[in-house]
Amino acid sequence: MQVLALAVVSAGVAVATVTDLEFNLFGALIAIAWIVPSAVNKILWSNLQQQGNWTALALMWRTTPVTIFFLLALMPWLDPPGVLLFQWNMNNSSAILISAILGFLLQWSGALALG
Repeated sequence: MQVLALAVVSAGVAVATVTDLEFNLFGALIAIAWIVPSAVNKILWSNLQQQGNWTALALMWRTTPVTIFFLLALMPWLDPPGVLLFQWNMNNSSAILISAILGFLLQWSGALALG
């Protein structure tokens, strides 16, 4: 199961990498800066999962409220136009819903990979 989860994530990264033809220095610096917090996050998730003997979904259930809190706190700075100025039509809402589902699956595969 872990191999399948990692294969799906790797395929997604490969497709995104091959189809992205633009280089943005700011984006590259943010990606590099994100390596350490991401590694710490995975280590903490692994420790929590082993200490509590939780399944991947139980781990997500325990950590998601904290994640949502920080996301809501940082949203005004990360999304300058803001939620209220966003054009909430069917196409945009569908894209956000699909992105949320894919994000959930990505987090789930990461939790499964931690085992």
